[in-house]
Amino acid sequence: MWRLSLPGSKHWRWCVLGERTLLFEWREGEPFSRLKMKRLIAGWENWDYPEVEEVVPGYTSVAVWFKAEFATTDMERVVQDFFDRLPGIGFDPNTSGNRIDIPVCYSMGLDWDEVQDQTGRTMTEIIDRHSAAEYEVAMVGFLPGFMYLEGLDPLLYCPRKATPRVRVPEGSVGIGGHQTGVYSFPTPGGWQIIGKTPLHLFNEEKEPPVSVAVGDVIRFVPINEQQYEEMTRG
Repeated sequence: MWRLSLPGSKHWRWCVLGERTLLFEWREGEPFSRLKMKRLIAGWENWDYPEVEEVVPGYTSVAVWFKAEFATTDMERVVQDFFDRLPGIGFDPNTSGNRIDIPVCYSMGLDWDEVQDQTGRTMTEIIDRHSAAEYEVAMVGFLPGFMYLEGLDPLLYCPRKATPRVRVPEGSVGIGGHQTGVYSFPTPGGWQIIGKTPLHLFNEEKEPPVSVAVGDVIRFVPINEQQYEEMTRG
């Protein structure tokens, strides 16, 4: 059951999911603000809540997992305390995330005929428009490291494939509706593939294994196939 009655939670509704999880979701009908989402995430991550194990942002929601030993904790008390403290959080609304350049070999795209037909644009114009924009990471999922990116030029909006591929190669850069993104693993998928990056967006040997986060700013940098091969070897 959704709950809305706490001070400071005007734009958020929340509910308990099982014994260990709270879900905060942006209320329907309210203009969405990613800055407010960053503020909510920063509050849970930066304050000393010994009960909290992990904070996971969704597209317009944030899930808070509690440690097993706190499974029976009074969650409403914790949430009340959190929203009481939220107005005082030292969060700079002008602060943006990391700025990351991702090299893309556009000639390695798999769906150029379909994308050109759907958009009515030439390959050159699509590449120019796609690489000229700056994109904000709206969410990381459905795979570790897969970025859902906001900021795609409306002229490049393109529906997903009617029949998804059984296997999309790792590093594939695609368009799905009004978003663009990068496949971090080889996986089935239905986005229109317009290029490929030599970067590995997930590395289990690093901490954290995914180096991008909600709010980071992404720019795509065109490279040729020779540069792609050199970066792959490097």
